[in-house]
Amino acid sequence: MIPIIDVRDVLAGQADTAILGGASGSGFLTLSHVDQTLGLSAPRQNLLAFFNAESEIRQTVLRNKYDPASPYIYRGYFPSDPSANHMVDGYDIGPDIADPGFPSNPADPLTEPTPRPDLPGWQAAAAQYYSAMDTLGRALTRSVLRGIGKDEALVDRLFNRSISTLRLFRYPAHHPAAIPQHRHVMLASGETRYMMTGEHTDSGFVTLLWQDQTGGLQARGPNGAWIDVPPAPDGLVVNFGQMIEDWTASRIKATPHRVIGGVEERFSVPFFFEPAVDARIEPLFEGAGAPFVYGDFLWERMMRFPTFQGVTRRPAA
Repeated sequence: MIPIIDVRDVLAGQADTAILGGASGSGFLTLSHVDQTLGLSAPRQNLLAFFNAESEIRQTVLRNKYDPASPYIYRGYFPSDPSANHMVDGYDIGPDIADPGFPSNPADPLTEPTPRPDLPGWQAAAAQYYSAMDTLGRALTRSVLRGIGKDEALVDRLFNRSISTLRLFRYPAHHPAAIPQHRHVMLASGETRYMMTGEHTDSGFVTLLWQDQTGGLQARGPNGAWIDVPPAPDGLVVNFGQMIEDWTASRIKATPHRVIGGVEERFSVPFFFEPAVDARIEPLFEGAGAPFVYGDFLWERMMRFPTFQGVTRRPAA
């Protein structure tokens, strides 16, 4: 069961029991009253307008993988490419959008600045949305640490100069005949659906997801069956990443999930709350693995995705 928690209680530090219950159980939470409390509906609409912008505007913020003249490797726009087994358009936004003083290391793509499209109000909307998600990610992580009896001050140490990512997704509509056979999914009802994002766990600590009313997100339940995770009106879905599961010796669950759909357009906006690129992650519990540097862990995970395959980076440590 996925608990529903009022975001106002999360921000006030008054939802620790409910947060830990969801984080250690299904690995998912639903937060209510988010748009109302944080004023996110208008900026999100402004951000997603990018996908309806003129082609020339979108081309100016392409990643290097899609435009060899572009200096951007990790941030920016990546278009769908069904021939490369990639079915979604996306745009990755980094911390510099909200923190102009964020230090960029030219040798490390994980800290590169975010390209900004020439759209009215877009940068201000991105800064507002990013800042709100960062605040919420910190509150949730502090709550989890309190819940498992660890020092919540770790958030200040590990997430100073965080490289969290705000991502915009557009899933284009496809005619069923154009969707490759390996993406066809037969439901128990006998209905055929289509897998747009394959089964995976997220890489980092906490993911905050808005999805439109099209839905399509599914989580793998304890019995192995797929469970729909419906859109939350005025709210967000929260799930926990592989990093926090490893860090807590599996006390917090990184639940496998996927997105099905494909025949109608879908939009979603996830925020991946992550530590600093050079944060040294020490196990919280005995037997939880060896220490490592977060940026190196993240890059190894990212190489599994089609949008990063063939891209290189020098290790941080």
